[in-house]
Amino acid sequence: MSEPNATLIEHDGVPSLSSEILNPSDEQIQDVVAAMHAAKKRPSSWEPGTFRGFSLNAQLCDLGDGRVVKFGKPVASSEALAMEYVRQNTTIPVPKVHMVFVRERMTHIVMDLVPGSKFMEAAFRMSEDELRQFFEQLRDYVTQLQNLGGLHVGMAFRQWPSGGPLRNTHFCSPYPDHEFQSLEELHTYWLQRAINESTDVSGLTTVPPGTAKTTLGHGELIPANIMVRGGEIVGILDWETFGWYPDFWDSIFIHDICGFTGATIRAVRATFGVPSDLAVHFRNLIRKAEYNSSRL
Repeated sequence: MSEPNATLIEHDGVPSLSSEILNPSDEQIQDVVAAMHAAKKRPSSWEPGTFRGFSLNAQLCDLGDGRVVKFGKPVASSEALAMEYVRQNTTIPVPKVHMVFVRERMTHIVMDLVPGSKFMEAAFRMSEDELRQFFEQLRDYVTQLQNLGGLHVGMAFRQWPSGGPLRNTHFCSPYPDHEFQSLEELHTYWLQRAINESTDVSGLTTVPPGTAKTTLGHGELIPANIMVRGGEIVGILDWETFGWYPDFWDSIFIHDICGFTGATIRAVRATFGVPSDLAVHFRNLIRKAEYNSSRL
């Protein structure tokens, strides 16, 4: 667990970022902006100090001093809050946030740059022992998140920390307009998105038997969001999806990872076991819904 520092404060038990993070000086902001302009003018490469391109919902810029800026209209300060909350309350490797500011109507999050490779790039070079170690680490991090939030019966699936409809890369087109009070409500949302004249949803119209508790989850533990070095996880990225989910939610995406190679299949099954019927059902439903969205 990280050492406590002044980046988080609490109001009525709800965490928030400190003024040091949310209100950087004009000089600090100008220094970051100047470094970003300089990076954009350099030839495109992956060396420090260059413009790094785009993530799914944001632009990324390496400042060349061990920090990176994530910015864009979909970026929100709530991601920075989630990062600091998880970083300070678990041993999960999360980039430290240095400041958050808004410029040209876009939120900018300045954070540590994580050295290493995305798992999607490194998996094919990893031995079976390294893959087993990778998934054991990942299982521990999922458990830490669930322990951080606890497991709750009958609690809504919603945004962290203050509630409201889930807002992230998956819950869009359309955005939900309310918290999901039950697994059936969550299922209805995805089923409505999946139904299309050219999409077969037979077998997916009802929730299979099973129960799920509500717990904290990253929300999108995909290979592109996991940084590795020397066979170990050195960073978990993109915390805009952090929230209260069914306890099987993160496993949906983890089991998708196992499709890389036979070795990854063996490693993920050895550490996470076989996915539950609920996890398989929702993953199939989400795939169809997101396929429909991609065609719009």
